[in-house]
Amino acid sequence: MERADLGLQDENGARELRIDCAGWADDLGEKQLMIAARRPGEDTVYLPEVRTEGDTLIWVFSDADTAIEGWGLAEVRAVAGAKVRKHTFATHIAPSLAGAGSEPPAPIPDWVRELVTAAQAAEAAAGQAGAAGTEAARAAEAANTAASKAITAASGADSAAGKANDSAAKADTAASGADTAAAGANQAKTNADTAATNATAAANLLNNLTVSAAPSETATAAISTV
Repeated sequence: MERADLGLQDENGARELRIDCAGWADDLGEKQLMIAARRPGEDTVYLPEVRTEGDTLIWVFSDADTAIEGWGLAEVRAVAGAKVRKHTFATHIAPSLAGAGSEPPAPIPDWVRELVTAAQAAEAAAGQAGAAGTEAARAAEAANTAASKAITAASGADSAAGKANDSAAKADTAASGADTAAAGANQAKTNADTAATNATAAANLLNNLTVSAAPSETATAAISTV
């Protein structure tokens, strides 16, 4: 069986059902279209208010149609004199907060609403300010850490520069010592060359003295005989 949802309990004029009846029951000739319905839990059948637009039958649900939640029954009827043709379908009405209920409380004055709204806004602003303060504290801590690292790096650079200066001074001293040693070596070579020259000269002189010794000895011997 087909099903039609009529909406929520006690709804009025909010929903409608459109049924296309073109080609249905045309053999009856001139006919009147209507809907018969039975609400959930009741035995009485009634005719809800409907209208037609050409071959379309339109049922706009009133609060009388939706007064009771649950499953009901409805049918489309085509009436032509004594001839009647029907098409039945199930209806369903969903539960809602029906009934008048107890007397509602007095409405809250506008000034109270404004105070509540202002308090809520202040609370939200305080929460945002707290969050911003936390973020600022984190940023400050990060900045302090970065500054500390920069100071440490600068101190290391100064220490490295000092060591470099010490090394440069030691290199200068070593270079100066090397220059002094080179000068000493040059002087020693000069002295060695001078000594070699003197030795050569002495050797030559000795040779000269040896060559001239025979005549001298002969002369000496001659003088001694007298």
